[in-house]
Amino acid sequence: MEGSKGEEAFEALGLKPQLLINDILNMVDDIVDAAFDFYHQEAVKLLRSGGDGSSINSDDLAKGISSLRYLVEGALDKQMTLWEKYCLNHCFSVPEGFVLPKNQDSTRNFLMHSELSNEQLDIQLENLRMKLSAAGKKNAELQREIHSLEKQARNDAAVVETMQLLEQNLVPQIFKDIKEAASELQEKMLEAMVKMKDGADGGLININTLKEGIWKQDEHFSTKLEEIQDVVKILRRTVLIILKYINVFYFRKVIINDIFDVD
Repeated sequence: MEGSKGEEAFEALGLKPQLLINDILNMVDDIVDAAFDFYHQEAVKLLRSGGDGSSINSDDLAKGISSLRYLVEGALDKQMTLWEKYCLNHCFSVPEGFVLPKNQDSTRNFLMHSELSNEQLDIQLENLRMKLSAAGKKNAELQREIHSLEKQARNDAAVVETMQLLEQNLVPQIFKDIKEAASELQEKMLEAMVKMKDGADGGLININTLKEGIWKQDEHFSTKLEEIQDVVKILRRTVLIILKYINVFYFRKVIINDIFDVD
C-alpha cells in the first residue's frame, strides 16, 4: 500500500489489509506453538520408555527443544516479514489513477443496490418457476387431450371398417333378397289378376246354381286360398327384408352418434 492513500482507499471499501495480515501471522504462531508442544510431549514419552541408561533428563530436553524452537522461529519470522511486505506492496497496492468515491455512502448504496438486484432476481426466478409450472400443467392437459383424440380416432376407424364390411357383405344380399321377393310378388299378382279377369268374364257366381241354400262357385273362379297365402308370405318376407335393411343403418347410426359422439 502507498501510505495513507492506500489505507483510505481500502477503508472506504470496508477492507483492512493489515488486520488480515496480522490474523494470518497469529495463526502461524499458534501452529508453531502447538507443533513444539506436541514435539515436547512425544520426546518425553520416548525418553521415559527408552530404558537404555541415557543420562538425558527432562531439563536438558526442555533446553534443547527451546534452542531448536528459537532457531525455527527466527528463520520463520524473517520469511513471514518478507511475506508481509510483499502482500502490502503488491497484493494490497492501490492502482494508479484510483479515485475514491466522493460520497462515502456510495459503497453502502452500491451494496443496497446489489441487495435490491438480488431481490429482483429472486422475484424473476419465482415468476419463471410459476410459468414453468403452468406450462407443465398445460402440457399435461394437451397430452391427455391428444391421447383422447388418438383413442377416438382408433375407435372411429374401427367403426368405419366394421360398417364398410357390413355394407359390403350384408347390404348387397339384402338388395338381392328384396329384388327376388319383388319379382316373385309381381309374378303372383299378375297370375291373380289374370285369373280374376277370366273369372269376371265368365261370372264369378251363378245364382242359378244355388241349391239347398249353398252358394256354388263358378268354374272359372280359380283363385285359391293357397295362392292368397303365398302372396301374403311374399309380402311379409319383403317387409322383413326392408326392416332388416333399416335396422342395419339404424344400428350404424347408433354406434357412431350415440356411443362415440360423432356428428
